[in-house]
Amino acid sequence: MKNSLSEIDKKDSLLLIIDMQDKLLSSINETEKSGLIKNVNLLIKCADLYSMPIFITEQYPAGLGSTTVKLNVTLENKEMSRFEKMHFSIFKDDKIRQFLEKKARKNIIIAGIESHICVLQSALDLISNGFKVVVCSDAIASRNEYFKEEALRIMRSSGIHVCPSETIAYMFLEKAGTPEFKSVLPFVK
Repeated sequence: MKNSLSEIDKKDSLLLIIDMQDKLLSSINETEKSGLIKNVNLLIKCADLYSMPIFITEQYPAGLGSTTVKLNVTLENKEMSRFEKMHFSIFKDDKIRQFLEKKARKNIIIAGIESHICVLQSALDLISNGFKVVVCSDAIASRNEYFKEEALRIMRSSGIHVCPSETIAYMFLEKAGTPEFKSVLPFVK
């Protein structure tokens, strides 16, 4: 089975946003945090343009709070699913696995935190269960840059595609000059 990035079809993809909660974001340095939020919002815009399902997870929201309002504003009025979780890997949660089965999409685009825990474990479990996984390197973060770099190294060596969020956005757009292209431009400038 080929596992080429060029095979990632927007019609067979969904966007997974892992644990973008304010308490977790507070441990990310300010420069990286603003880029992270910008890039996740770019992915959300692209998912919305192509009616791609969006699902977000929240790790133990009773203690860590809900998804940051910096994304909720963008997610407002979007058809999306939200899941509370206790497992680090999304795939260990029965409700999330059932959701993935119901959506029947094989490509998972991943953004979120923390790179070396929930993002890594989720990506590894997804690829082990037959999904094509793309992790957007500039739309994930860890509280320590070394943790993120090691997680990216492990992902690459495990057959997970790693690329910038803008790469995915332009792959989905396919060409310039369209109304979709023009609506995405403010997110990449």
